[in-house]
Formats: sequence, C-alpha cells, structure tokens
Amino acid sequence: MTEKQAGDRRVTKQRDSNYRTQNVRSNGGIARLVKFGLHHPKLVMKSFSKPETVFRALHALRLPQTLERALGGLASRGEISEWLEEALLICDSALEQLSAENWLTGTSSGGMASPERGPILYTLVRAIKPKSVVETGVASGSSSWLILEALDRNRLGTLNSIDLPSTEWSNIGYHQVDPVALPTGKQTGWLVPNSLRGRWTLHLGDTRALLPAVLAKLGHIDLFLHDSEHTRDTMLFEYDAALKHLGRFGVLASDDIQWNDAFDTFVSDQDLIGYRLGTIGIARRRARPPVP
Repeated sequence: MTEKQAGDRRVTKQRDSNYRTQNVRSNGGIARLVKFGLHHPKLVMKSFSKPETVFRALHALRLPQTLERALGGLASRGEISEWLEEALLICDSALEQLSAENWLTGTSSGGMASPERGPILYTLVRAIKPKSVVETGVASGSSSWLILEALDRNRLGTLNSIDLPSTEWSNIGYHQVDPVALPTGKQTGWLVPNSLRGRWTLHLGDTRALLPAVLAKLGHIDLFLHDSEHTRDTMLFEYDAALKHLGRFGVLASDDIQWNDAFDTFVSDQDLIGYRLGTIGIARRRARPPVP
C-alpha cells in the first residue's frame, strides 16, 4: 500500500466513523440472486422479462434490508419488497415513453426512472406516508411521477416541485457536465399522468430564489428530495434549507451524491444518520429521548 493510499484510507475511515452509512453493492451476485429469487419470484421474473434487468435483480438483493434499516422500522421487509415491485412497473412505463422520444441515448439513462434509483424513492414515500413532499429538479418528471403515484396509493399527501428549465441555466459550465434537457416540444414534467396532477404544484425558477419561500409557506415537510444542480454549494444550500422544515421523523434524500462530498459533510456536521444507496443518499435525525 502506498503512502497516498494509506492516507486516503485513514480519511475514509475517519469520515465514516462520524455517522452510520450503508452502501448497496451488486457484487457476489449468483448465490444471492438464487436465494433472492426463491423469496421474491415475482420481482425476479418481472426483472428478467426485459433486457436491462439482470442488474435490477442483483441491485435489489440488498435493497429491502437496507431500506428497512434506513427507515428505522417504519415498514417491514415484506412491505418494502412489494413497493419495490410496484415501482419497477412505473419505471418501465416511464422508460418506454422516454425511449419513444429517443431520450435514452448518450448521457441520458432515464434519471429517476432508472431501476437502480426510482424504486428507492417510491418506497420512501410509501413507507413514510408524508403529508408534504418537496423536490428540486423535475426535467421530464420521472421522480415527480414516482412520488405522486406513491402519494396516490397512500391516499395522502401533496408534492411541491421546483425546477429551473435547462434553457434558463446561467451556469454554462455546469450545463456541459450535466446536460439535462427535455425532448423537443415537451414541457417540464410531461411524463406525469394527468390523473395524478391534483396533488402536484410545480414552481418554475431557481431553487435559491424559490425554495425558502415554498418551505416557509408549507411550514412543515416530511420528505425532501434534492435532484437539481449538483454543485456542492447548491446541494448544501438545499439540504440546510430543507432540514429546518423537516419534522422529527422527516427524511432528506438526495440524488447523485457521488458528485462531491456535500451529502457526507452535511450528514456529519448535522449529526444525522446517513445511508448511501448507490447514487442516492438518505438521511434522518437520530432518535432522541423526550425532554422531561
């Protein structure tokens, strides 16, 4: 081991000791895949019915267990597995529509509609049963669709989404590294079915200008999702703004946490419990005894 490797290892060990993390990996798959298939045959059969799906089954091997821990007992492993199955159907439908628009080529992989992301978000909403959800970053609306579908099945809750269309981005350099855009002729959130829009309020503009006002109007939120500009400053700004309005049992979620150390830093500084599930981070407050 080189001196640099040893130093990197010490830094990583120290950082991880500050808060609890759980990484989901898809290695060592064959034996676990067989075991998983025996317990979840519907999910495996559904997964293998499409060409992109071996990864789905492998990735799902540890999702129910990890989500069960991340949710702090809000849902059983059986319920989580059922919700993951529900989410895969929504992801399939969204991916089909995106594919029809030739939107799954180059750097675009479907975003939250991808099977390694969407089911996590959907399951969070199903388990938390939030009354109020706020998300930043909409684009075509795959994450909004997943959240709204889960709220609808919960028969509870509303979603406020904030999105700055890519045509209005001022950070040209960022646009080059994260070329999010919409299919020609499509509007922000075009994927969201009309039947779900009654629970949805869409705000168009910069999160730095709109997020504080939206949160102040709502007062209290139960779930926040960051999926807008993944610069460190923007991520920390949004995390901080959202945490002030999250209830005691609220959850902060973030996509693309691998871009920088914003999520790790925030979780550590705020003494939260954090979980890393692929590119998604989930954080919640630690349980504290009531004040006498």
